Amino acid sequence: MSTGPGDEENGAPRSGTAAAPPVLIVDHSSATGGGQLSMARYLQWSRRRCEVELLVFEGGYLAEAAEEAGVRTTVLSAPAGPMRRLVILRELRRFLRRRPRSVVVANSLNAALSLGMAAPRGHHLVDYLRQEAMPAGLSRLRGRFLEKTGYVRFAEFIANSRWTAGTLPDAVARRRPTAIAYPVSGIGQVEALNDAVVGRPGRLSVLSLSRLSPWKGIHLLIEAVRILEAEGVPETFEVTIAGGDHFGEPEYGATLRERAEGLRTPIRFLGHVDDVRSLLADHEVLVCPSVTPEPFGQVNVQGMASGLVTVASDQGGAAEIIESGRSGFLFEPDSPEALAAVLLRLVRSPGELSRVRAAGLERARRFTDDRTLPALDALLLRMQRTAGTG
Repeated sequence: MSTGPGDEENGAPRSGTAAAPPVLIVDHSSATGGGQLSMARYLQWSRRRCEVELLVFEGGYLAEAAEEAGVRTTVLSAPAGPMRRLVILRELRRFLRRRPRSVVVANSLNAALSLGMAAPRGHHLVDYLRQEAMPAGLSRLRGRFLEKTGYVRFAEFIANSRWTAGTLPDAVARRRPTAIAYPVSGIGQVEALNDAVVGRPGRLSVLSLSRLSPWKGIHLLIEAVRILEAEGVPETFEVTIAGGDHFGEPEYGATLRERAEGLRTPIRFLGHVDDVRSLLADHEVLVCPSVTPEPFGQVNVQGMASGLVTVASDQGGAAEIIESGRSGFLFEPDSPEALAAVLLRLVRSPGELSRVRAAGLERARRFTDDRTLPALDALLLRMQRTAGTG
């Protein structure tokens, strides 16, 4: 499936080098995952200068968003079943053999694995790392292939944070350049949504906003509240836990509700919420207590940009986003005691709450779309031009 010619603006072709073919973005999925949403926002950006095309292994949101933006889109068709993977690799190799040598960007780990196995020599392969380079759940065989063979095929890397870049195997990182391109998170502007609720006497409204998965660490927030209650803290907390169990982990949500039973502190479980803006506007503090590192952590930026004081585990991308004690707070990972201490500090210091909130709003400007979109576009345009003259 393909759409028509490349994007145009004001009747003129997008700028680029005539000798350089469009940059080809490759993704295994068109679903609404973080990487696909981020790439869709880039493809739909009206000021994009780099000429791009899209190749996906299935139809869906990303393919449709690209087509709506006038981006040439190809969906590799392969029947479901045990041979699907081999068919995809064969069709991917055929497609790239017919294509002039060009920049080819993997937008997912699965796409990187596929390009590492199937891409013919000559293309300038780039991997956009949106998660750690060697994920814990990766099979031993795939991990060995990536480290010893797959990543060696790539000419350079893009990472969604410095932490993610640092997860590349040393032998690869020493020989391949890596640029940082923060995700296009859909944050159009920085504005305090919650002026009316900040500093209300006698309570602190705390929000958790993520899917209900053990590695998101939401149980740490409930345990922190339990610790504060046991210490006889007189102030009142109100906690909202928003998010669904989209990846088949309902037992974790049930465990969270059991942990919350018997606490005096009101704890609401909302499930999946579509109107995130209104939810953010009704809270003062956003807690992101992940027990393993977030490669970037878009929700941290979303909270800061909406005027919430953001509190997160001191690891992964969060440590890049938040300047602890200034634009938010970082606490020791997997420590409900450390999280409880931060919450107590905030509820007893309304002045600090306002100060950190203001600094967080300013810090969030670094990660809004008006910064991340041009940065990614300039990076891809540089690669396209370099390939065209190489």
